[in-house]
Amino acid sequence: MFSKREYEYVMEIAKEGSFSKAAQKLYISQPALSGAIKKIEKELYGISLFDRNVNPVALTPAGSIIWKNAEDIRAQQ
Repeated sequence: MFSKREYEYVMEIAKEGSFSKAAQKLYISQPALSGAIKKIEKELYGISLFDRNVNPVALTPAGSIIWKNAEDIRAQQ
């Protein structure tokens, strides 16, 4: 289960297409944001949420599922 903050991280990276731009918007360092995403991915047994080999960064199919969950949670608030 992810925290609200972790969902926010995923959503902001997807929106910005960049870890560094997302970190600026979230008022955290880029290494801290990258570490948080790596922690989430580790909890998902190594499943990547983002394709980091493209510019802008893009959601993987698994990342898209997390994005939808985050949107559903946001809609319920």
